[in-house]
Amino acid sequence: QMCIRDRHDSYSIMAALEIEELKLAERGKGLDVVDSLDINLSGGLKARGYIGGGTAIYQLGEVFLHLTNQFKGKSANAEKGIILSNDDLGNTSYLAVLSR
Repeated sequence: QMCIRDRHDSYSIMAALEIEELKLAERGKGLDVVDSLDINLSGGLKARGYIGGGTAIYQLGEVFLHLTNQFKGKSANAEKGIILSNDDLGNTSYLAVLSR
């Protein structure tokens, strides 16, 4: 099963750190695998104009569209989607997993 993710990306380094914390890469190797994973296929938070508090709701909607094959644009044929939303420096984080 392929796993897609949509994450809160207010800082570019957060992608590598979050990938490692989710055990999708070994510690220190997040940057090495970031391009091989289906992450932020819509361009992510910054591409949306940084909608702040609405980020998690947008992530939820986007992952739903991916899992139901309704997403317009680059999509992943996935059975599961992981939504990770946190404050700018990761002091508070929320994780949700959706599946078909």
